[in-house]
Amino acid sequence: MGTVDIITGKVIAFHVADEVLTDDV
Repeated sequence: MGTVDIITGKVIAFHVADEVLTDDV
């Protein structure tokens, strides 16, 4: 579960960063 939680966190962080970059553009 720990690994899955880390992967999920990375996916969420990447999605948030992608949204920020897209919104910034």
